[in-house]
Parts: sequence; C-alpha cells; structure tokens
Amino acid sequence: MLSVASMLIMAVATYAGNLFVYSVTGSVERKAGNAWQTLTKRAELQESDVVRVKDGASLSIIDKSAQKIYATGAVDGKSVGTIIKEQGSASSASTQFVAHAVKSLFNGNGTDNISHSAAGCTYRGDIIESDIAKSILAKKNSEAQFNVSNEKSDFGVSFDLVDPKTGEIVVAAKAGREVYFRVKNNSSKILYVNVIDVASNGEMAECLPIDDAQTLSHLLIPANCVIDLEDYPIELTYPLGTDNLVLVASEVPYDLRQVNKFLKMPNIKADGKQQIGVYSRTIAIMQ
Repeated sequence: MLSVASMLIMAVATYAGNLFVYSVTGSVERKAGNAWQTLTKRAELQESDVVRVKDGASLSIIDKSAQKIYATGAVDGKSVGTIIKEQGSASSASTQFVAHAVKSLFNGNGTDNISHSAAGCTYRGDIIESDIAKSILAKKNSEAQFNVSNEKSDFGVSFDLVDPKTGEIVVAAKAGREVYFRVKNNSSKILYVNVIDVASNGEMAECLPIDDAQTLSHLLIPANCVIDLEDYPIELTYPLGTDNLVLVASEVPYDLRQVNKFLKMPNIKADGKQQIGVYSRTIAIMQ
C-alpha cells in the first residue's frame, strides 16, 4: 500500500513538465528571486511561479496533460496556479486542436514550422473557414464596402488603430502611415482574431500574419481584456479612399486566407452556424 507521502510525490511527478508558455504578447515576466525575468514561448512553468503581465500584454499557458489552453491579460504578480484556478474550465479550442498545438509547440526544432502531417490544413480541413465565411455574410448590411453589422456580433469585440510612435488613436491617415491594432475582447471567452481589409477598390486582404502551423497563438486574445498587437503593425497603403476593416473573432483558430477565398466565391450562402465576433469600422486613407 502506498503512503500518503508517496502518493503526493507521484502526483507532483505526474504534474511536473505539463505547463508551458504557449504565447506572449508584449511585456510578460516571471519572478526569479528578487528579480524579474522575461518569459518567452515554450518556457516551462510551475504552478507556484509568480508572473506579471503589463497593460496591453497577454500570456497564454498550455497544459499538455489536461490539453487545455489558458490566457490572461494584465496581472501584477499572480501565481500560475491561481490564473488556472480562476479560469476553471474556460479554456479555448477542442482537444483535437490542443493536441495539434502541442505538436506545433514541441516539434523539436524551436520554430513554428512543422511537418505537413501536423499542419493545420490536414488536422481539420477547411470546414471552419467555410462556416466562418458564411457567418460573416449573415452579418452583412449591404454589398457596398463589405459592411458588417456590429450589432449582429456573437461576442463583444472591437478595436482601435494606434500610432506606435505617439499612442494616438488613428481614424484617418496619409498613405504610408504605420499603425497597430488594439483589440478589445469584452466577452467571457478566449478568442482568436484577424482583420479583413476591404480597400476602396473592393480588394480584400488579411491584416495580421498567420503562422505556418495555423495555431494563431500570437493572435489569441484573453477574455475581458484589451491587448495591443504592437508586434504586428500594418502600413496604410494605396489605393486612396475609405477602407473598411472587419475584425473577425472566433473561439477556434482559423485561417483568414481561406475565409477570404470562400467570401469571394459566387453564390456562397449566408447561413453559417459558427458563432463569431465581428466589428467593422472605416478609415480614410489620404494623399
């Protein structure tokens, strides 16, 4: 018969090595003695580790054993165990996706490039992207400029464009100006985001980069948080005129390139069942 002490040792041994940094946005640190050290992707964590996340930054944690992902915005000295406990079961994505994310995170070469057999396009196909496209169409107000009704959003999301040099909120700008997205997730869900830019000539493009593994870990926005995506600025470019920017948020990661392909297909139905957050706003690009 095992003693209580033996069982406790086994439990600790089983849990060790399960928690890792999944993604970091902005300034995130772990306390090391009397100092603070910068946390980076793939760093191993313990429940007892105390972390701080600056305003506008975020930290997501992957639990390899439980196959869950947890995320937090600004905290000023809180243990990893407390962060997980406070979120309870409010982690993101499916077990299938988390298994894929683990494979991407620990593929052995220290990068996000993974084998084709582990790639996002093979682990689930493009059903999600098709349904997201149909859900976007269901929230459209008109054909002109791809207008989307913010009132039809399934999740409370919004964004501002911010000048990285001045911190100013940008509503109109000269071509060539650089800005970044400040994304607000007012929902109780962890959400993955990207933004469609519909130019004045009708051309559509994705604004934020998509990793090779299609995990979107860098575009994960914690619940009830405001996150500055300063690492992914965009340049406002020609043609001149009014661009429509549509933020799309989903509980599951998605490839906006594929969504855009579906949106361009003729006769696609506006009958998507996928719950998505949408937020549309315009920006004038001038000479």
